[in-house]
Amino acid sequence: MDDFRNKVNAFLKANNGTSYLKMAYEEVLFPVCFTGKKKYFGIAHEEIVNFKPKKLFTKGINTVKQGQSQLFRFVGEKIMREALDINNEYTIHQIVENTFKEARHKQWDFSQFIAMATWKSKVKN
Repeated sequence: MDDFRNKVNAFLKANNGTSYLKMAYEEVLFPVCFTGKKKYFGIAHEEIVNFKPKKLFTKGINTVKQGQSQLFRFVGEKIMREALDINNEYTIHQIVENTFKEARHKQWDFSQFIAMATWKSKVKN
């Protein structure tokens, strides 16, 4: 990928006469799901194709924010994993409904409902 980037940057410099324009490689996600402005998740492919990664690539998704309960993280991760499954035949709406139906009948531990947060005063000192 570095070789390709360098060739493109050399072409842009030769074409424009300046190195102002540069190509930067960020990530390749497939499949990917865009949920809102600056919020998306997907499966990143860097060196080899891997549709079952240990960790999903997420940007702006609330399940990874500090202070979320384990229940929220579990449900969010399950929805994202099912949505990105290469053999998925359901819409996101159907996946969410099925996950909530399944979560309703699952035996949950009380500790999974606990969320941590920090209190910040609105008073400016």
